[in-house]
Amino acid sequence: MRSQDVVQSQVRKILSDVLERPIGSEEVRRENEPNWDSLRHVELLFCIEETFSVRLSEDEFSAANSLQELVRIVMTHEK
Repeated sequence: MRSQDVVQSQVRKILSDVLERPIGSEEVRRENEPNWDSLRHVELLFCIEETFSVRLSEDEFSAANSLQELVRIVMTHEK
């Protein structure tokens, strides 16, 4: 089981790769990211699924609109 800090670090790395920009300690929200369009959203979530070996539901796909929400979703699968 991964700690929340480890999950957050891995999600930041995935966000950085997909959004093609460094992600520091700031909160990242889809509405504030011009590069976070629908295509990158799908790419991001597929990367999350692959990295964490999880399968996200449609509701989780819809809710995954911020760094914190992505971490929360992954952590629910870590139990």
